[in-house]
Amino acid sequence: MNNTINISLPSQLKLQADQAVKNGQYSSFSDLVRTGLRNLLNNTKYEQMWQQAKTDHVNNHTKVLQNKEDINKYFKEITLNANNRNDKKIRSGTGKIRKSVSVVQKNSKNIFSNSNQFISPFT
Repeated sequence: MNNTINISLPSQLKLQADQAVKNGQYSSFSDLVRTGLRNLLNNTKYEQMWQQAKTDHVNNHTKVLQNKEDINKYFKEITLNANNRNDKKIRSGTGKIRKSVSVVQKNSKNIFSNSNQFISPFT
């Protein structure tokens, strides 16, 4: 059984949604909303972070870390910033991330280029 709901949207968002339906991307406005909700609810936190990282890269909101020294300098900076803010979550998480980054740098090529680089979503 389907439930009917009413939502308010900004004019521009409604126009974009209508255009997506008109272009045949979705069969109806309801189909667009259902698809969007499914995507949002089914994506894990890490999938969302990955999608955000790709979007940030396309929009030039990333830092390219090309070697181990760049990676170490970068994590020193965010750890220092976390210490200045007394942010325990970031301080404890950077060690885990640094290990993951080392593995990425060592074992695979970056999906955004043909060189060994790490694209950081944390700029």
